[in-house]
Amino acid sequence: ANIISDTHPDYRPASPENQRDWLIALTREVIASGGKGVIYWEPAWVSSPCST
Repeated sequence: ANIISDTHPDYRPASPENQRDWLIALTREVIASGGKGVIYWEPAWVSSPCST
C-alpha cells in the first residue's frame, strides 16, 4: 500500500517538506556514522503489482 494517505502514527504527516527533512536527517546520520552519503532515486516507483 502507498503511504500517500496512511502513515504510521509515530511519523510526521506525509508532505514534501517532511520528506525533505527526513532525507536531510538520514543523510547526516549516514555521514556521521562513516557512510559516504545517500542515493535516493526512483520517482516513478509505486507500490503496486504494475511493472515498467
